[in-house]
Amino acid sequence: MDSFTPLVSTKNKNSKKDENGCPVCTDINHIHLHHGSSGQQIYMIFHALMSMIAMYLSYRCNNKTFNLTNFVMALLFPYPYILYTLSTQGTCGILE
Repeated sequence: MDSFTPLVSTKNKNSKKDENGCPVCTDINHIHLHHGSSGQQIYMIFHALMSMIAMYLSYRCNNKTFNLTNFVMALLFPYPYILYTLSTQGTCGILE
């Protein structure tokens, strides 16, 4: 037997091919690109909530004015931004 001969036939007369001639996956169980697990969805919601809190904190701690640098830092790195701001400037009146 040749070492390059597959043990299972990969040829399927009914298989669909894309414009490049590659087989297209039609099995619904293999398509999970847009549906995450519930843990991923919970993390995404938590991360979005923390991002919103960090953006509001950046607005509130800058005397209610917009500062692009702080806003971008809060948007990209919400967890360190919240920790840094709370440790250096306090709650900026959010909890009052």
